[in-house]
Amino acid sequence: MENSNRQKDGTFGKGNSGKPKGAISERAKVWQEIGEWFKSDGLAAYKDNLQGLMQSGNPVKQMEGMKRFEALLEYFSPKLARTDSTVKHEGALPITINKTYKKK
Repeated sequence: MENSNRQKDGTFGKGNSGKPKGAISERAKVWQEIGEWFKSDGLAAYKDNLQGLMQSGNPVKQMEGMKRFEALLEYFSPKLARTDSTVKHEGALPITINKTYKKK
């Protein structure tokens, strides 16, 4: 079966990227569907599960609940990128330590 949009070597012809502008891949569609489900039905189930863990009174389950909550937060507020914060400074670096003592 030959496709008239392709060249003899199988590549797309000049000016033909192979998919229409704005087309969404099947993988992206699946993730969009998962996101829509989570925002509707899935969020209520997640909330109930998380509340059950946090209100269990069991420190191990509560820690698991916090880990799950923390992981979910990254989708709404991603971590800042880690950057190198080296500063070039010539000469001695002055360090001042101030400490206050209270009399008993």
